[in-house]
Amino acid sequence: MHENYAEYVYYTLIGAYIPGCGAPGIENAFADGEPCSELYNNAYDAYQRICDRLGVEDEDDDVEIIFQSLLMISQTLGLKMFHYGQKDIR
Repeated sequence: MHENYAEYVYYTLIGAYIPGCGAPGIENAFADGEPCSELYNNAYDAYQRICDRLGVEDEDDDVEIIFQSLLMISQTLGLKMFHYGQKDIR
């Protein structure tokens, strides 16, 4: 699932691994009760309300593009931050 350690950490943070199988010492930021879980649920609920207002049953292509693009932006920034942190560019 991951190509390098940064991705291993990222996928652990987003809860993509079975508990106990992610990067040691890295917690799932999307676990129940964590801020990311609540924020994601809020975004997903808003997504559903928009789809309801548009009259689409499952998803709207443009809303899906927005949602997925924002997730990819977060991943890109997170991986770049990790990379820059390893370099210690201060």
